[in-house]
Amino acid sequence: MAKIFKKLTGNLYSSLKRFPVSIVLAAAAAVIAIVLVHNGSEFPDDFADMLSRAALILTLGFPVTLCIRLFLERSAKHSLAKSIIAYSIAVILLSVYSKFFFSEFSFVTTTRYVAISIAFYVLFAFIPYFYKRDGLELYIIRLITGFFTTLLFAVVLFLGLAAILFTIDKLLGVNVEPELYADMWLIVAGVFAPCYFLSGIPAIDEKLELIDYPKLFKILLLYIIAPLLTAYTVILYIYFAK
Repeated sequence: MAKIFKKLTGNLYSSLKRFPVSIVLAAAAAVIAIVLVHNGSEFPDDFADMLSRAALILTLGFPVTLCIRLFLERSAKHSLAKSIIAYSIAVILLSVYSKFFFSEFSFVTTTRYVAISIAFYVLFAFIPYFYKRDGLELYIIRLITGFFTTLLFAVVLFLGLAAILFTIDKLLGVNVEPELYADMWLIVAGVFAPCYFLSGIPAIDEKLELIDYPKLFKILLLYIIAPLLTAYTVILYIYFAK
């Protein structure tokens, strides 16, 4: 158990060291969401909407900064100055987008937001193999496997923590506010999950090897999940273009 915990904390630290900006943005979005859960009904509608949009912009900044980080890693001579410039440009573009293209909640702005988010996640998946295709399939499989593994771990972790809170509430007589369950999920989804997922992202120069995945998983991934995601993305972009 100690060895597993040590490995887990080591992985989380390595992801924080490699993608600090992205993880800080995800954590900030989680904090704003927690504030809204506890005090959203007490805020004026305009202020609550502003906080909600801020959380979503920070969430959008997550894949944007991931892409920037991978682009910088591709450059053999990337410096601190280049990093500062790149992230500063991202902040400016996100601010402009928030001001002029996401100033209110509507079906069009929400659909546009989803489409842009998907575009950056797709870009993130292809950046390491932008000029080459050798190993791209293995890289995509690693990403998708990591995503579902992270999702499973996050759900199990949340259910375990929720069971602890429920036990404390019902058996020990300690009053546990319902909002704490939401807080727990936001912390798991906004802090633990990004750190765990990013810890499994291969380095730019890492040589990937074929892993013997279970046949059921291969069928589920290649013939069910991938086509569904592709179809959904195509439909979404057709609507976005329309």
